[in-house]
Amino acid sequence: MVELSAALRRRGLRTIVDVSDPEATAGQSQLDELRRIIQNDCDGFILYLTKNVTDSACVWNVEVPAALHSWDTGSVAFHPFFRNVSPSGAKLMVPHGARVAAIGGVDASEAGDDSSLLQAAHSQMANDALGAALLRWAADEEPLTIGIRTRESGTHPPTDLLLDWIQDFDSLALGDGIAGRSLRDALADTARVLGKVGTRFVRVSGPAHLSAGIAVGYTFRGPTGYRLEVTQGVSVWGAEGPKASADMRIVTQQIDPSQPDVLLIVGLSRPELIRDADTAAAALRLPVGGRVTVEPAAGASRDAVRSDEHARGIINDLTTQLMNSRARWGTRGTLHIFIASPLGFAVLLGHALNGFAPLALYEPSALGGYVRTIELT
Repeated sequence: MVELSAALRRRGLRTIVDVSDPEATAGQSQLDELRRIIQNDCDGFILYLTKNVTDSACVWNVEVPAALHSWDTGSVAFHPFFRNVSPSGAKLMVPHGARVAAIGGVDASEAGDDSSLLQAAHSQMANDALGAALLRWAADEEPLTIGIRTRESGTHPPTDLLLDWIQDFDSLALGDGIAGRSLRDALADTARVLGKVGTRFVRVSGPAHLSAGIAVGYTFRGPTGYRLEVTQGVSVWGAEGPKASADMRIVTQQIDPSQPDVLLIVGLSRPELIRDADTAAAALRLPVGGRVTVEPAAGASRDAVRSDEHARGIINDLTTQLMNSRARWGTRGTLHIFIASPLGFAVLLGHALNGFAPLALYEPSALGGYVRTIELT
């Protein structure tokens, strides 16, 4: 159940996981509060159905009937997840089993302890729940707002979806590459579900790690048909529009003709990044065939990117130089990206990197040096 909750959070859905039976310690007032939450505060209800679910008087006698009532009235989406009991077996579980089985859902009753099968089932359930929620929230012309949360940072501005990646980035900082693959897959699933329900206008906000911003921007890149905006401070930056003069110093250099990859270092806000990224590339033994660095002509600073017009101008010059250099060097391998910039710039950069994949993104490691976070193809 914890893994299913993580799959939901990675796709932007806020979850309340009930793994206890409060009837053992609570009175009628708490049971009434559970009914109120389900009926008034939830968009969806996932029943993680096991053979012993009927042993929980609270779940089976309070929560399930409250959720079914709300499903009948159209106020809550009801999603059965058949963990170790099949839909046909669920029909025998009175009094709600027949109704639950008739709704359908995800059948993982044959998955056993196979982690890959369970992961696929959790992803399917999370995608189904996301699709149902998006259909309920469908807006006409307003953008769907997507918040990215990769670190504990107090309150987050209200958004339609909140990609809660805090635990995953904590794991990535310790070198857990599995978390990066989980995020990449969840992000791709989210984009597919959004496309299926007709959402093509998204607005992203942080605060978040820059590699997460690049990943989100890349997922909603231009050729996918998405209109993308990002909140930067009190402004909203768009991926499309006029371009201002970049005023950047872009240096390209072929390092080793026998190596396939390109190292891209974007040091807009921290002057030491270029040194740190070169050190990290050597420590990680990246097969660097060519190197591209970008820094402001006037020197790196927190105010190096003045506006979205300026950001688009920088990105235009950067991608043009990158494309020409890769063609000249014949390097078609991975593009390794180290970046220090505003989050808005990172999101717009990701949006513009179509055709440069595969991409490998990096962040400082909790153990020192840098660690790869997300790989994009």
